Amino acid sequence: ALIAVTDVRGGNFLSTIGLNPSVEALSIQLLVLLFAMGIKFIGEAVQEFQEQALISVTDVKGGNFLSTIGLNPSVEALSIQLLVILFALASYSVYQRNNRLAREAKAGEAAKG
Repeated sequence: ALIAVTDVRGGNFLSTIGLNPSVEALSIQLLVLLFAMGIKFIGEAVQEFQEQALISVTDVKGGNFLSTIGLNPSVEALSIQLLVILFALASYSVYQRNNRLAREAKAGEAAKG
């Protein structure tokens, strides 16, 4: 992910090297990166609880692939991570719906005059 860095002269480093990404694009990339890191962090937290025998361990079939990409290959960790992802998707869809309804209401008021 590209992150804008201010150089000594006060300018934007990315602009200095000829790149002019929008702040919105960088923000979205950073949010996606932080969300992915948060999901991985949840898996690591569950693994810590499993090592302390506070949560049971149920291995997932094909867990070698998950271990290879750095995820915790247990049903408990994956289920919690999936719930967080589903919650984020649901929140985003509610946000999009509310924005659409607000735009439609505003267009309806403008049409009435």
